[in-house]
Amino acid sequence: MRIIIFSKKHIFFIIFTFAITFLFGEFIHNHSFTGDISTEQHISLDYKPKLQYSYIINDYKLFDLVGIFDFQLLSDFENIEYEHELYRAWIRYCTAQTETRIGRQKINFGPAKILRNLRWFDTINHLDPRGESEGVSALLSRYYFLNNSNIWVWGIFGSNELKGNETIAGQENTLEPGFRIQIPFKNSELAFSYHNRKRADNLYENRLGLDIFCDYYLGMWSELSTTITADSIDYLLTFGTDYTFPILSGLHLLAENNTDWQADEVINISAVMIDLPIGLLDSISLTGLYNYQENISRFALAWQRSYDRFSFNLSTLISDSNNESERDVKLILAYDF
Repeated sequence: MRIIIFSKKHIFFIIFTFAITFLFGEFIHNHSFTGDISTEQHISLDYKPKLQYSYIINDYKLFDLVGIFDFQLLSDFENIEYEHELYRAWIRYCTAQTETRIGRQKINFGPAKILRNLRWFDTINHLDPRGESEGVSALLSRYYFLNNSNIWVWGIFGSNELKGNETIAGQENTLEPGFRIQIPFKNSELAFSYHNRKRADNLYENRLGLDIFCDYYLGMWSELSTTITADSIDYLLTFGTDYTFPILSGLHLLAENNTDWQADEVINISAVMIDLPIGLLDSISLTGLYNYQENISRFALAWQRSYDRFSFNLSTLISDSNNESERDVKLILAYDF
């Protein structure tokens, strides 16, 4: 079932997503290459039913609520495990220029595509064709000005779970406030972000973010993130650019470089991604990352075919570190109904 309409003002959606994932080595990545690559073979069945109810108050006001559940069967071809969780659950109220949402939701921002310094709250991985992310429990409100400027204000409910690119969890029963201001000008957009939280080690942490995106002859962007605590200050800076060449159906080239100034070292990482659509249904992409200080390189090659409800994604990841190589394969079959 896709849509059931009870009246002009009441709309109820039921959407189901069923995905089969064959993993011959789990893809785990973050910009500092601290994730491991597993070589165990396993398969997972992922089922996500989504329920949505919307009430249209008038032409400018809307109230809706969403619940998404995640059910998984995991098998390493010897044992089978069952897992389930509440993936999304939020209530939203919208007007012509405002949006307020409370509950478990996805909060993400920033122009970077691979080396994302502003991945404060989401777990989106550029290698994941579905772009899925763990959610956070929060109150988020946005106001949109008529000139396309906008202000975000949020309060995230603290928990002992890591979110985004955190390495130390927050404290439970606390509220983590923050805001973001985005200002467009000509073919560009400038934004400033701020977030405050109390960590599990009882230190208060302040995060400051500044990002800019420009779309002229080339797409160009930059993200600067600063993390300040009582005993340290860390800086992350990313520069990126992309361009689509008039080759075949449009050859897209993207490059990013990230510098991480930590307390005792500086880490530089570069990333390049090439993707090319083939016809209306297929696309291929090649991604490469290199960590200069640790001499680690990773390459991912992916092919995706997409229909209206069904998608097929086959990818392989090659990792090389200190003359040791690992190769992993991932197959995802997904169907929406």
